Amino acid sequence: MYKNLLRHLGSLRLAVILLAVLSVVLIWATFYEAHTSTESAVYAFYGSWWFCALLMLLGLNIASATLVRFPWKRSQYGFVLTHSGILFILLGAVVGLLGGREGYITLIENGNSVDSLTTGNEILQIERPEDKLSLRVPLNVRKLNAIDHPVPIQTSKLVDTDSLQISLVKRYVNTEERLIVNEGYGEFNPALLVSLNPQLDGEENAIKEWLLSGDPERQIMQIGPLLIRIFKVDSEEKLKKFLDPSNQNGKEKGIFSFVLEGNQFDLPVQENIGKVVRLADDKISVELKEYFPDFRMDTESGKPVTVSQDPNNPVVYYEVTWKGESDSPCKAVGFVFADYPDLGMNRIEGADTDSFVVSYDFNRLDMDVGIFAESSVVYLIAGPGEQLHYISRRPGETRQVGVLTLNQIVPLGGWKMNPGLSVVRYVQSAESKNQIVPVPIDESMGFSRPALELKLSGSGYSTNVFVQWNRPFEIITAANTDSKVPVTFLYTDEKIPLGFNIRLLKFNMPTFEGTDMPASYESLIRVTNKKTGEALERKIWMNHPMSYQGYRISQSGYSIGMQGRQSTLQLLADPGSWLKWLGSILMILGITLMYFWNPSERKKIIINSDIENEES
Repeated sequence: MYKNLLRHLGSLRLAVILLAVLSVVLIWATFYEAHTSTESAVYAFYGSWWFCALLMLLGLNIASATLVRFPWKRSQYGFVLTHSGILFILLGAVVGLLGGREGYITLIENGNSVDSLTTGNEILQIERPEDKLSLRVPLNVRKLNAIDHPVPIQTSKLVDTDSLQISLVKRYVNTEERLIVNEGYGEFNPALLVSLNPQLDGEENAIKEWLLSGDPERQIMQIGPLLIRIFKVDSEEKLKKFLDPSNQNGKEKGIFSFVLEGNQFDLPVQENIGKVVRLADDKISVELKEYFPDFRMDTESGKPVTVSQDPNNPVVYYEVTWKGESDSPCKAVGFVFADYPDLGMNRIEGADTDSFVVSYDFNRLDMDVGIFAESSVVYLIAGPGEQLHYISRRPGETRQVGVLTLNQIVPLGGWKMNPGLSVVRYVQSAESKNQIVPVPIDESMGFSRPALELKLSGSGYSTNVFVQWNRPFEIITAANTDSKVPVTFLYTDEKIPLGFNIRLLKFNMPTFEGTDMPASYESLIRVTNKKTGEALERKIWMNHPMSYQGYRISQSGYSIGMQGRQSTLQLLADPGSWLKWLGSILMILGITLMYFWNPSERKKIIINSDIENEES
């Protein structure tokens, strides 16, 4: 019975069927890879369980064909070695598919070293930063694109399942972040939805963008040489100053104002920088310590600096002292921003925070300074209430002022090309939030930003969130108010630590003589062992790889960008390679033995062949 089973498993008919099926699969996989990508072909074919099962079944057929002849005769040793070699090659292929590592690294010439490779496989990384705990969830892109119901993720080792359960809802090929603005119920915080339609041939070609007075990053919109800026005006007096700048002469650095115990005090900044001014019969002392035309906070030193002398972001550093109740000393120290009045950076000592209010009124009507000097400028003035006004100016020309209504094209007389600027929506008490939405892929952009939709539930709530590619997303989860835990999600490429660093010292791209066509790509790299610190330098180029710690490092491609010349290297670790080499050696030995082991039998075959040729 044992022999019969081996005879059926090792039959030539089964071998022919398996080889035919394998040939069809390989042809199909080749065409599939050509129309999609290598990663997709690995997911669909080479890395699938059924492909590995097909190889193992072929190996079982070969092993059975060998064992059924046991005990082997001397004339069968070559047959046994050849079939054993095939088995080792198949085993090496399966080991390489299941345990191999392949990926790419991109190095910048004389840039930072890299210590991990990018495999191209997508993962969702969930972390608890405070406890340094993390969970990596491998993602099968093909399955994700086909799911029609939420798939739970097991996170019990990372977070309490009573406070947070996570499910994968869907993967979107391309998404974008859109600003959603709605009418709120808070204080006056105007926002304008502006439309630009230079050709005036219908709204479908218009560019629409929100301008938010309370968001420093969304106060200005620039389209080519045109700058558009929103201003919030909450009183008729301020509106008059905007529309009639004649009373601003001599006050180029603006007015520093503060309200103390119901009394307002105004100081021209230009006249009082670096001076101590005493007010209210010497009861109040004001010192405008420093003026920053273009304020920035230096990231290295942590100190305030000005990056230019143009008033792009004017700020005053001040100190005000006064006597409070029972002549107790009080002091207010801080920075006041002209363009961002709500961005308070101050400290009040000895008094209530509501007792001291500071503001900085800067002359923004001068359109010929800073980033506005060489541009065509349109100021959109929102307020007070429902009022809308505009101020426009082209370089070297006088400004135009007027009242604006919704959907009215701003009258820019004398402009060579009217941008078709209009305000299509005005929200007085704006509340804004960013929302990620799926969008079709724009082929002209050359890239996409995929995202995962996750369902988060627990502790009596449930919500869906989007996690965009390479953009960390953080939530705070808690089973109760005393156990708040921050959890971070990152949707990104799988990265595998190498155990060594690679740095690109020099990239060379010789060309064919007389042309700009690259003849080769050459990378001089330095590889440093992390444990020992030992380093070696090697030059690799097309079809001339190097080997290091089980990896074969080969030249894959290059690019030239803003950061300089970049070289892309492929790294491949195949734990089954030695099995393939051993199998190849055994096959060569087996074929050699089958041909040379019994020369007398070979001689008979040759003689019989000659006789048949003579008879024919």
